[in-house]
This record gives sequence, C-alpha cells and structure tokens, in this order.
Amino acid sequence: MAVATGLLIGAPAAHAFNIVTCDGAKLKWPGNSNNAKMTRNRCSVPDGSSQASAYFSAINRWNQVGGMWDKLSASFAWDANHCFIAFDDDWNDFALVDVAQIDGALGGTLVWRDCPEIYSIDIMMANLDTQGFANPDEAFAAGSGLSSTGHFAVLHEFGHGLGLSVTPKGTSIDAHVTGYAIMRASSPGPLAGGLNQAHSRVLPDDAAGGRNLYPSGNNEFNLMASAQSLSGTSIVNNASWQTVSRCRGGSVTFTWTMVNAGTTNATVDQRFFIVKSPSGHNSAGVTLGTWFDATVTGQGAVFPSVTMQIPCGTSPGLYWLYHQVDSHGEFGEWNESDNVVHNPLTIQVNNCGC
Repeated sequence: MAVATGLLIGAPAAHAFNIVTCDGAKLKWPGNSNNAKMTRNRCSVPDGSSQASAYFSAINRWNQVGGMWDKLSASFAWDANHCFIAFDDDWNDFALVDVAQIDGALGGTLVWRDCPEIYSIDIMMANLDTQGFANPDEAFAAGSGLSSTGHFAVLHEFGHGLGLSVTPKGTSIDAHVTGYAIMRASSPGPLAGGLNQAHSRVLPDDAAGGRNLYPSGNNEFNLMASAQSLSGTSIVNNASWQTVSRCRGGSVTFTWTMVNAGTTNATVDQRFFIVKSPSGHNSAGVTLGTWFDATVTGQGAVFPSVTMQIPCGTSPGLYWLYHQVDSHGEFGEWNESDNVVHNPLTIQVNNCGC
C-alpha cells in the first residue's frame, strides 16, 4: 500500500465573504427567531418538484451554520391559487419567473431593508429548460458532466437573502466573491460528497460570513470531501473526466480536497480507494494509500495533489476513484455522511503488471 504523510495548513486569515454595513452596523436580519418565514409560490414551485427540493435543502443547509439556525424557515401558508408576487410586502417570496424579469440571470434576490435591518426578501429563480434543479452529481461540477445549476443557484440566492454579497444601495457594485464558495458570481460551484446528500453545500467562506453576521460563540465541527478545487478564481474538477487504462502497479495522479466548514482546526487521515461502482462510498474497496495527519484550519480548505499506485492484487475491471476524509473516524462531527466523495476519474485496471 502506498503511504503518504504530510502536514497541510489551510490559510487561516482572510475569508472571501462580503457584507454591507450601514454607518458601521452590519446589514442583517434582527432578533433571534424565525426572521424569514419563506413562502413558496406553489403555482411555479409545486409540491414534490425538484425546485421545491432545492428550496427546502437551501433552507436546511444555511440553518446548519451556528447562529443561523433560526433565520430561515419554510411557511406552508401560501394559497395554491396565489400565482403572483407582490414585492416589498409582508411575504418573503420564493418563485420561478420568466428569465427576462431577472435580467437574464439564473436567479435574483431583492433584499428589502431599513438599514441596518433586513425586513423582507423576494427570491426569484429563472424558469429555464436549461436550468435543472435536481441534485447534481458530486463529481462533475465543472466540465462535460455538469448536470445542474439550479441547486447551486437556489442555495446562492438564499445566501443573499441572509445578508451575504448584497449590493449596497445606490451602487452597481458586484459584491460576489471569486473563491471556493457558494457566493461566487456564477456556477459551477464546488460540491460535497456523500450518498443521499445535497451536494451543493455552504462552504467555509460562506459559513464564515454567516457567523460574522450571526455569531453563536460556539465551536462547530464538520469536515467534507469534495471532487472540486480552486484554481486561481475558477472551480475545476480534481481529476480529468476520463477513463485511464493501467496495469497493476501503475500509478495515477490527482488532486484531493479537504474542506473544514467548522470553526476548529482538524488533523485527520485521508484514504484513497477504488470501487467497481459509482455509488461505493461506504465500501472498503481497494485502498490505494493513506495520507496521514493532514491539518486544515477551521473555515479552510486545501487542494493538494497525490500520486498513488494500484496494488498488485487488484482484480481487473473498471473502478471509480474515491477520497475519504477522516478515514479513521478521529474527529467528531455533526455530519459524518459527507466525508467520502467519488471523483470524475475512472480507472480500467488491466490483467498485466505485477
């Protein structure tokens, strides 16, 4: 088994989030409980639809950040025949609209404010045939495998509704960020791994912005594996979207990503393995190797590359490549189901080599 060791430190300092201040006070929802009861327009976002699933997932994901658990909630009071939006009223609307109404964007959020307090929001998503709202494949945020932008876009728009990357009044400033974040200007965005998970996730810089606006003072613990990394200002796949042919004993090189969305530094092992299935997250598989004691600071992410050999005893066949964060279960987290991701690269192991 190939073994790698190393110490990795995620940059702890500046986080890429943007907030608005009014005379030194942060623009945000006031108070402590259920500030934004969201009303889903059931005419355009019907019960059981993929758009409704993305809506509920976005509320849930933002609520998982400490201090933000009570900022968003889903209201079920919307009349099924109420098929319009009235802006700047007592409703916090979520609806699909004609793309022309939001200037050709995938989504748009109106943040109604009496600085420094947000008092209402209206979120509109583009009703485009090309914008799918199904949960995207975790391995293909960028490139030929991109299957959905809507899931990412809904989570992004809810971030605006909470006070992140809001355009200051009277300006045309683009307040979006360019880093490894949901609040970046456009898709693709990074995805987290795991079976039956919402792969569009609140990432470290996004969580840091939420905690800045709504601090809880509590430590939080969550690690994630992702199949994407940051290259300059672009989100790229950690491996090429292709199948490579290898003999036993041959090697493969790829990038791996460990995301620390919590507030506490984590030093854990990373395991790399292959399985003859794209849904083999929980399988023992064939271990290629382990990177021991990788350290990532709270609210950070790292994107190293590694070269691993295919063990001599591997049976021939087509394998999917996996990365497992905290492979020995040393770090207690609120969610252990997003620690394994499959990458775009598949490996055809041939009956040759050692």
